[in-house]
Amino acid sequence: MTTLFDANCRLGPTPTDRTSAWSTPVLLLAEMDRLGISESLVHSTHALFGHPAEGNRRLLQEIAPYRDRLHPAWVLLPPLQGEARTPAQIVAEMQEAGVKAAFLTPNHHGYLLLPHLLGELPAALEQARLPLFLCVGPRRADENGSQALYPAEWAGIATLCAEHPDLPIVLCGCDGSDRTLWMLWGQTPNLFIETSHLRSPYGLRILADTGDTTAETSALSRLVFGTGLPQQDPGGALGMARWGLEPGAQRAAIAGNTLRRLLGMQQIADIEPATGDMSPAAPATMERREWPPKPTAIFDVQGYLGLSDRAYADVQTAHDLIARMDRAGIERMAVAHFQAFGADFSGGNRRAAEAAAQYPERLLAYAVYNPYWEHRMEKEMTRCLQEEQMAGLILDGPRHEIDTDDMRNQLAFQMADYWRVPILVHPRRSADPVFLNRLLSAYPRLSLILAMPANTSRESLLPLLDVARRHRNLVFDLAAGSGQHGLISWLAGQVGASQIVFGSGFPLHHFAYPLGRVQFSDLSDRDRARILYENAARLFYTHRK
Repeated sequence: MTTLFDANCRLGPTPTDRTSAWSTPVLLLAEMDRLGISESLVHSTHALFGHPAEGNRRLLQEIAPYRDRLHPAWVLLPPLQGEARTPAQIVAEMQEAGVKAAFLTPNHHGYLLLPHLLGELPAALEQARLPLFLCVGPRRADENGSQALYPAEWAGIATLCAEHPDLPIVLCGCDGSDRTLWMLWGQTPNLFIETSHLRSPYGLRILADTGDTTAETSALSRLVFGTGLPQQDPGGALGMARWGLEPGAQRAAIAGNTLRRLLGMQQIADIEPATGDMSPAAPATMERREWPPKPTAIFDVQGYLGLSDRAYADVQTAHDLIARMDRAGIERMAVAHFQAFGADFSGGNRRAAEAAAQYPERLLAYAVYNPYWEHRMEKEMTRCLQEEQMAGLILDGPRHEIDTDDMRNQLAFQMADYWRVPILVHPRRSADPVFLNRLLSAYPRLSLILAMPANTSRESLLPLLDVARRHRNLVFDLAAGSGQHGLISWLAGQVGASQIVFGSGFPLHHFAYPLGRVQFSDLSDRDRARILYENAARLFYTHRK
C-alpha cells in the first residue's frame, strides 16, 4: 500500500465559497480520512484572501495539535522596497517555526511571475532548502481556463530554474496541455508538477517514455500528488494517482516520497512491488473504488479522434481509440474528429462516421456543425444524420468563437430536434438561462448536453437550476472540468442524477481524471451507474427518428 501525502491543501474558509465544509483542521482531517490521504502540506486561505502575514500566523496556531498529519507552508509576497523584513529574515522565521515550504500565488495577488520581481526570495529559499510552490492556475479573465501563464512568465520560470538549480520549483494548477511546459521539462531538472489539475495523457506518456525507472531520478518522479482540497475536487487527482500511472516505483514517489524528500522528511517504503497498488492506507470507512469500476459500465459522451492543433493528441485511428477504451474499461464512446472543427468539416465528419461504422458496438459519431458555413449545413447535417447514421451534433462555441444563442446556430437545434438526436454544446460564455428556457420550450424533443468548462462552480450553475428542473431534456456534462469539491453530487441533489452524463474529453484529458471525480464523490452506487452509463444510453438509443 502507498500512503498519500497531499502537497496542495488549503485551510480555512473563502469569501466566495459558502459551501465549503472543511474549513477547520478537524473537518479537514475527516475528509482526508474519507479519501485515504494520510498527510497534507497546508497553507492558509486567510493568507490568500486576507494578508499573508496574518494568515501564516493563524495557520501555525490552528494546526498546532495536528502537526503529525498537517504540515505548514507559508504564502509569501515578492519583497517590496522599504519593507521591514528581508526575504532572508522571513525564511529564517519559517525555519524556526518548522514551516516546510513557500507558496507564491501571482495570479491571485496580482503580479507577474518574473524572476527580477522576486528579488532575493528565491536565493533565500534555496539556501534554506525550502521548496517553492508556484500556483499558476487559470487567470480570472480567461473563461475557458486554458491560459495559465503569459509567454514572458514561462521564460521567467526557465530563468528561475537555471539561476537557482538547488531550489525545487513545483508548479500547481498545470493541466499538462501547454506545449511550453514539456519543451522546458528536459532543460529544468529542478522543475516539478503538482497533480491537482494534471489531466493530459500526453504529459504522462512522454514522462514514462524516458526509460529511467529509478524512483528518485525518473521524469515521472518529478510529479507530486496534490488535490487542492478543500475547494478543489480531489477526485481527478485521486483518479490519476490510482489509475493513470503504470505500476512501479514511481507510484510511491508520486504518492508522497518525492514530496517527503523535498520537505526533508523520511520517505516511506510501503508500496507492494507485485501489484504496484496505489490504493492508500485508508480507514475502514473508505469505500474502495476498483478500476475499471464494476459492475457499472461506462458510456463516454465526449471523445475525439485525429490530430489537434490546440494540444497534443495522437489517437488517429479507431483501432487506437478502441485499445485505449479497453485499457480504461470504457464500453461505449460518442466521438467527433478534430478535423471537423476546422475548415474541412465534411472530411472530418466522414472520418468520424467511418470510425463508428468500423466499431458499431463501441463507437457512435458526432457531426460537427460549423455556423460560419450555415448555407451548407442543412445539406451536410442531413447527409451525416440520414446517410451516415451519425448519432448526434456538436456546437463548439470557443472553437468557432461564437455564442450559443447566435442565430447562425438555430439550424443545428432545429435539425437535432427533427432527427431526435442529442446535441453536445460547448458554450463560449456562461450559458444564458433565458435563452435555454426559450430554446427547450420551442424544441421539447431536443436533448441538449451542456459541456461545462473547468471553472464551473455552484454559483455559475445556480441560474440554470430552474431551467433544468423545468426541462428534463437539459443534461450536464461536468466530468471533464476540474470544478469545486462535491460539485457533481451537489448538482445531482439539485436536479437529479438522471440529468448528468459522463464525458472525458479523451485524448485531451486522461480517462482517469474525470472518472476519479465521479468515483470518489459521495454519490450513491445507483446514481453513479446513471451518470456513468444509463443516462447516455437513454439519450443516444431511445429517441432516434
